[in-house]
Amino acid sequence: AASAPGSGQTLSAGTRPSIVRPEAIAAMAEIGIDISGHRSKSVDEFADREIDYVLTVCDNARENCPYFPARTRLIHHAFE
Repeated sequence: AASAPGSGQTLSAGTRPSIVRPEAIAAMAEIGIDISGHRSKSVDEFADREIDYVLTVCDNARENCPYFPARTRLIHHAFE
């Protein structure tokens, strides 16, 4: 996930995009948010954007994340 500067916008992408998981669609629907029309995106799609924060949630993502400028704050929390 990433946050674009000053926009309050949150972006989501992966190092190996595939599909939006049905479990994610169901979980978001439970709180009234429809993401069924969303698609899985690559972090490379956001490489040219200024990003405030990059959050990685697995070691593979941390190791394969593209370069971000020094002003980008990188936060890592691994889940098993």
